[in-house]
Amino acid sequence: MAAMLLDQLVEALQGGVISVLSAGGEGERPVSSVELLDCTEAVATTAPGHLLLGVGVDIANREALGAALRTAADSSCALAVKCAAPPPPDVAAQIHDAGVPVLAVDPQVPWSHVQRLVTTVLAARPADTESGGGTRGGDLFSLANAVAGVVGGAVAIMDTQQVVVAYSNLPDQPIDETRRRGILGRRVPEEALADHLDREVWVSDGAVRHHRPGNLPRMAVVIRAGEDVLGSLWVAFPDEVAVPECEPTLQEAARVAALHMLALRRQVDLTLG
Repeated sequence: MAAMLLDQLVEALQGGVISVLSAGGEGERPVSSVELLDCTEAVATTAPGHLLLGVGVDIANREALGAALRTAADSSCALAVKCAAPPPPDVAAQIHDAGVPVLAVDPQVPWSHVQRLVTTVLAARPADTESGGGTRGGDLFSLANAVAGVVGGAVAIMDTQQVVVAYSNLPDQPIDETRRRGILGRRVPEEALADHLDREVWVSDGAVRHHRPGNLPRMAVVIRAGEDVLGSLWVAFPDEVAVPECEPTLQEAARVAALHMLALRRQVDLTLG
């Protein structure tokens, strides 16, 4: 599984799921995997690049929090704990003194959901960061570029959580603020969520046109495997005149994307065991 910088991962998981409690003085740490840490058992040494999910960590228990912080400081990338930010002053001081990045997870979000989100984001990395064979998230980037080359627009592929799992990066592609922020944050920006959650997109059997004021015109098609909705594929065009009659191309692209996203889902399931 490919690595990404901790700052990028946090940005991709915004939306009330994860926030930064302490940067630990270093935001450029690469995250390559996620591991559950249950402090009711012996704290084991982990490999570099792990994001530790403190399933058994009660931040009110100074000893348990200290053990988890030491483990993260010794060999891991960062520690995530359930905490309603900001933490109590004594907890904040203990975390700051540890010198390791600590992330706060919304107490209402199940650890299993956090683990799956992180694993999915890490699995869906661009092709040039992948190694090894098999159908991986990188194939979705290749598909996005292929579709962009055919229809003359900029492609983005999202899952049902509105995480941007792939996007085209051909030269001279049209771009607006929504696309720029979506790619940088790896998720649909809040102001564009209404468009992406539009019922017409998710129930339609064909491509749907969208043109929000101040943004480039777009076409969207849902990605399905049978009755199972996996995500959506969006194309931004330079202007209305440039929007081609490309519905058959987008429908075929959605079918291919479904195969890749199913493979990605299997990869995530295997990783989570």
